[in-house]
Amino acid sequence: QPDWMRPSNKKKKKFTSTTPMSLQGSQNSYVQRYPAIHASPGLSLILANIHPKEYACCGVTGLVSYFVGWFGPHQPDWMRPRSAMCAAVVGAFIFLGKYMRDSQFRLKGITKNDREVQKYKYRQDSAIPNSMKATI
Repeated sequence: QPDWMRPSNKKKKKFTSTTPMSLQGSQNSYVQRYPAIHASPGLSLILANIHPKEYACCGVTGLVSYFVGWFGPHQPDWMRPRSAMCAAVVGAFIFLGKYMRDSQFRLKGITKNDREVQKYKYRQDSAIPNSMKATI
């Protein structure tokens, strides 16, 4: 029997995640580590809180995706504009969804939010000043 067919006596390594335990699992298991701006922000507040740099990244991704859709796999000429627009919209919305989640986490105080604490003097869901530190 060749060596590669013989069973190995080596112990298999268990996969260990590098993600902290506080960030694993469902959204309800996230830990607030910074001052919260809003306990459950709505869509309008989340979209208003996305940084301009993040919107620019969505635009650049959409533009690059447009050209990937146009010059991508071999396709008939009548399909190129449709394929390009579909790729641009999908590319932009994937990043927009990521930045919406990041914005929501900053508003909830799960990730670092120094800019938001300076921008919003009071919590948006109550009249508690943001100078009060998160209590965990």
